[in-house]
Amino acid sequence: METETTIYTEQIDDTPLLYGLLQKMGLQSIIDNVLQPHGHRQGLSFGWIINIWLIHILREKNHCM
Repeated sequence: METETTIYTEQIDDTPLLYGLLQKMGLQSIIDNVLQPHGHRQGLSFGWIINIWLIHILREKNHCM
């Protein structure tokens, strides 16, 4: 008697992979050390903004907004 094997496939998104690679490179902390915002800036740091932008560029393979 043979048992039927069920195979499930799941798509793995590339966003976590790209974020992990940029985090492993330490790019965010390097950018934050180089680019110091003025005292009134609120929100995400320059390192976060550039990381998000790089992930978008690499994911879409397009530098246009």
